Amino acid sequence: MFNLSRLIRKRFVVLLLLPLLLGGVAFYYTRMYITPEYSSSATVVVRGISRNEADMRYEDVLASQALAKMVAGVAQSREIAGEVSRTLDDPAITTESLMDSVTVTVTPDSSIVSITCFDADAVRAAKAANQYIYTLVAEMPEYYDGVLLTPLDRAVAPDYPGKPSIVFNTLAAVLAGMAAALIWAYVSDYYAHHR
Repeated sequence: MFNLSRLIRKRFVVLLLLPLLLGGVAFYYTRMYITPEYSSSATVVVRGISRNEADMRYEDVLASQALAKMVAGVAQSREIAGEVSRTLDDPAITTESLMDSVTVTVTPDSSIVSITCFDADAVRAAKAANQYIYTLVAEMPEYYDGVLLTPLDRAVAPDYPGKPSIVFNTLAAVLAGMAAALIWAYVSDYYAHHR
């Protein structure tokens, strides 16, 4: 009959060392070989300029939400990425890198557009996100004359990378090591008693 406590006592060293070994390898590999990726976001509020704020109606709110989707589409264009790249004048920030590392989202049921930039450098990620907002505010009248963009939140350089998570990777490796050690201990104990 299977006895877990006896199995743990008998194979204690392996059950302890394998998770610690895998956790240590995951920690070292994550820390030394995976490039950290920082993310920074800036937001803008989109409104139609046909009415003033005091006279805004439900239809105007719906129209602003539709405009926000249109602004998000413009923000994802190659033209905007190219303008941001030219303005920042940083060799590490090219049109292609921006197209690959920028996400644009519209907050559901609102007219708020968020621009999130991902980069190996925290300051560069924040600069790119902020420049996207400035470029959108400046360039939007060329695409659609009836839109007013108001910057809401500036991007700030994050203190810690969003990826990879050293804690998550290490804990996942420790748990995988525990599972592997338990399976090995059970199988080896089973064959030792059933020869």
